[in-house]
Amino acid sequence: LQLGVTGKGSPDDMRVSMESWLEAPGHGRVNSFLNGGLKGKTLTLDELKVSVPEQPGEVTVNGQIELAEEQELDFTANWRQLQWPLQGRPLITIPAGSAKLSGTPQRLRALLDTEVGEAGRIEGKFLRQEEDIDAALNWSEIQWPMQTPQLKSSEGHIAAAGKIEDYALAISANLAVVEQTAAALRLEGRGSLEAVDFSSLDIRALGGKLEGNASIAWKPELQSTLVIEGEGFNPGEIMKDWPGKLGISLWAQGGVHDKQPHLQLQQLQVQGDLRGHELALEAAGSYEDNQGRLDSLTLSSGATVFEASGSLSDSKMLDVNWLAHSEDLGTLLPEAEGSLDGKGSLRGFFKRPEIKAALTAEGLVYSD
Repeated sequence: LQLGVTGKGSPDDMRVSMESWLEAPGHGRVNSFLNGGLKGKTLTLDELKVSVPEQPGEVTVNGQIELAEEQELDFTANWRQLQWPLQGRPLITIPAGSAKLSGTPQRLRALLDTEVGEAGRIEGKFLRQEEDIDAALNWSEIQWPMQTPQLKSSEGHIAAAGKIEDYALAISANLAVVEQTAAALRLEGRGSLEAVDFSSLDIRALGGKLEGNASIAWKPELQSTLVIEGEGFNPGEIMKDWPGKLGISLWAQGGVHDKQPHLQLQQLQVQGDLRGHELALEAAGSYEDNQGRLDSLTLSSGATVFEASGSLSDSKMLDVNWLAHSEDLGTLLPEAEGSLDGKGSLRGFFKRPEIKAALTAEGLVYSD
């Protein structure tokens, strides 16, 4: 870090110039130049410029603050040819954009408009009038990373409006995992400065739909709940050897208490048809006080049944019992053959468990 500052004038009429540079290992060097002043109760920023040597990218900011009893500000920022990381192959590029912030803390206006990547765009606004807010964020043609993208979003929208302590919140987005599947997400609910409660949750993916509700609170402690029901899901859209039509039911709660995370899986049920076989999965468990518990797990697929229960402690100690019965393992795995009947346990350290089992098997074949 290197910093140089020059100034002249009196305390109520002062001009200041500042030049600095900062270099972080692995990220490159950033230069900055500031020119501004103070006259009476007006603090003026004529120009703040941030740039990277040997690159065209730069950010410029200018504006002023009235240092009255109710402070009022008016700032504008513009940027062009930005990228991250600053050196090497970029994960994200921002060709151009601008932002504006004006008003007082109680009557505030913020605007955002920026290009992202080759065709992406993000636009946003935030308006505050005393205790009322009106905020929105819209995007189109966003992808990550910029080169060889894995995830794309053709469009999305977030909006919040109402009182700060009780506002309506809506989120919608179209998402796509490249060369795999697409999804549409819709959330509606209400929020405050302490929590958000989504009374309506709608997800369309894999040919099916999920509906339910969710909530998250961050004061006084982090707490969340998720309840969803779904039907018509086809795993074959992303795994060609696993076609089917499945329904799902999930009820889970979690959070952080005394800095310790906890999770309760009250209910997980999956049922339907998978690879031409009737499938049913039921599970319940928890994670609390640094210990995971599997209260019950039952999986049946055609002529195959598997059951398990047990725990994993914070010292990585296993205590699991299991039971398996299959007249045809091909009803569980596409490339399997044979029959199996047995039960057993896993005890001891997770990486080197003691395995006890009593198995009877016939004609076992598996090819991957």
